[in-house]
Amino acid sequence: MTLANTTKKENLYFKQLSTPYFSALKKYIEDNILTFHCPGHQQGKGTIDFFNNFIKENSLACDITQILGMDDLHQPQSIIKEAQELAALVL
Repeated sequence: MTLANTTKKENLYFKQLSTPYFSALKKYIEDNILTFHCPGHQQGKGTIDFFNNFIKENSLACDITQILGMDDLHQPQSIIKEAQELAALVL
């Protein structure tokens, strides 16, 4: 079936299957571009193996916001504040 021979409903279906952002992100990663912008983790190339493996296996599970006990980035009071203070010692 060609796009020229499809109905409006079929065109909408095919358009919904399109993944422009994901496709561009996938291409960017496959191009193995050396980055000099934020965030500065260099696509995981400079991380310790055990951390890199953890993130690879759990990245979607780690994508959290507004979870009790995980602190608030805009007003850090506990674990984020402690992490920022530790980072400040190095930076």
